[in-house]
Amino acid sequence: MYSQILRVLAVVLVLCLSAHTVVAEDRTDSQAEEKKQALAQAPQPSALSVDEPVLAQEVAEVPVEPVVVSETRTEKPLSRVTGSVHVITREQLEKRQFPYLREVLRDVPGLTIIQTGSRGGTTSLFTRGGEADFTMVMIDGVKVNDAGGGFEFANLTTDNVERIEVVKGPQSALYGSDAIGGVINIITRKGSGPTRMVGEVMAGGGRGLGSSMLTHQERVGVTGASERIDYSAELTRLDHAGMFSLNNRFTNSVFSGNFGLRASDKLQFRSTFRYTDSQFKFPTDFVSGRGYPPVDGNQGNERTLMAFGTSATYQATSWWEHVLQWSHMDSRFKFFDFRDPIPSDTRFSQTDGTQRRDMLDYHTNFKVRDGMWQGSAATFGAELQEERFSQSNVAIPGTSASTNLSRKNQGYYAQLQGVYADRLFLTPGIRVEENEFFGQFVNPKVSGAYLHKETGTKIRATLGRGIRAPAFNEMVGFPNFGIPSNFN
Repeated sequence: MYSQILRVLAVVLVLCLSAHTVVAEDRTDSQAEEKKQALAQAPQPSALSVDEPVLAQEVAEVPVEPVVVSETRTEKPLSRVTGSVHVITREQLEKRQFPYLREVLRDVPGLTIIQTGSRGGTTSLFTRGGEADFTMVMIDGVKVNDAGGGFEFANLTTDNVERIEVVKGPQSALYGSDAIGGVINIITRKGSGPTRMVGEVMAGGGRGLGSSMLTHQERVGVTGASERIDYSAELTRLDHAGMFSLNNRFTNSVFSGNFGLRASDKLQFRSTFRYTDSQFKFPTDFVSGRGYPPVDGNQGNERTLMAFGTSATYQATSWWEHVLQWSHMDSRFKFFDFRDPIPSDTRFSQTDGTQRRDMLDYHTNFKVRDGMWQGSAATFGAELQEERFSQSNVAIPGTSASTNLSRKNQGYYAQLQGVYADRLFLTPGIRVEENEFFGQFVNPKVSGAYLHKETGTKIRATLGRGIRAPAFNEMVGFPNFGIPSNFN
C-alpha cells in the first residue's frame, strides 16, 4: 500500500513540476525579449572605451570550512571542534555516487560496517570497536534508533542528503542514552535559488547465482527558495532482483523533504521528514516443519521508518538564542515465513513489531561575539521523551504472544564552549538522565584541543561517560523461545 501511495505522489509531483516548468519557460522567454529590446535601445560604448578595462577582476576561490552542528548542538567551524569529528560533504557524495549510507561510512576511520547476504541484508555499524547498539543515529536531529540503540543500516540511502556528520566518542553528556560510541547525523538538503526539477532513471544488471541481478532506480524531486521560504523534496524508488533466482528480491522507496520559513529576522521555522519503505526476501535451506532442503522460497521481512521533526529558532539578541524542537519516529518491522508448497511444510510464522518515539527538546545558547573569547558559548537544555513498543508473534501450529510497553525519560543538560585566541578550545558538559524504569544517571564529559595554525596541527583529548538503556526486547524477553522477561 505504501509503495502505491509513493508512486501516486511521484506522478502528482511530476505533473506539478511540468506545469511549473512550462510557466517558467514562458516567463523566461518574455524576460529575454524585454532584455533584448532594452539592450537595443541602450547607448553603445564609444571606440575610446575599448582600451578601458571592461572585464571584472578574477576572484580567487576561497575554500569554505565545513560547519558542524552535532558535536555541540550549535554551529561551529570544523577547526574549532574538540572531539573526533568526520564530515562527509555534498560534493563528496556526488563525486562518489554511493546510493547507500553504509557504502559511504565504510571509509570513515574508526567505523566498521558488517552486512549479511546480498543488498537488503542485515547491516550493522560498530564505532571504535563498540557494540552495534552503541551509536546514536539521527536524521536532521531526530533520533531514529530503536529503544536500546539498535539500528538497521541496510535501507538508509544518501538521497537528498546535504552532509553527514560523524562524532566519535561518548556523547551521552549531550544526547543521553545510546550515544556511548558516538553520533551520526544525516542532514537533508535545503532548497536554494529558483525552482528546479530533478529527474533521473538508472538501470543495470550483471550475473549472479542464477539471477540477472537487474537493478533499476527512479528519482524525482524539486528544490528552490525565495526571500522567506526554502524547500526541497525528493522521491526515490529502487528495485533489485537479487543474487539468487529464487526469493531474493529487494525494493526500497524513500520520500524526504526539508522546508524552512523565515517569519522575521529573529524567528525561523524548519520542518524535515524522511520516510523509507523496504522489503527484502531471502532464501534459506531450512523449511519449517520439514528440516533441510529444499530451499525456502517464502521467507522475508518488511521495514518502514518515518522520521519527522519541526523546530522554531528565536534569536532574541545577537548573543542569545532559543531553540524548540519536536520530533517523532515510527519504526515498523515484519518478519514472515509462509507455508511452502510442499505437503511436509505445515508451519506458518510471522512477527510484527512497532517502535515509536516522541521527543520535545528546548535549549538556549549564549554566545560571545567578539574579543579574545570570540566563539565561546554556553548551552542549557531540557528534553522530554516517550518511547512505545508493541510486538506480536504468531506461529501455526504453536503459540501466539503479544507485548505492549512504554517508558518515559527526562534529560537536563548544560555545556560550556571556551575559545581563547582561536587556538585553545575547551568543552565541558554534563547531563542528568531520569528514566522511568532505571532511575537517575549523571553523565559528565570534558574535551579540549589546541590548534597550531602555522602547521595546521591539532592536539585533542576527550574524557566522558556513555550510557545505554536496555532495549524493550531485553526487558520483555522472547516468550516463543522460552526467554523470560527481565525488568531489572
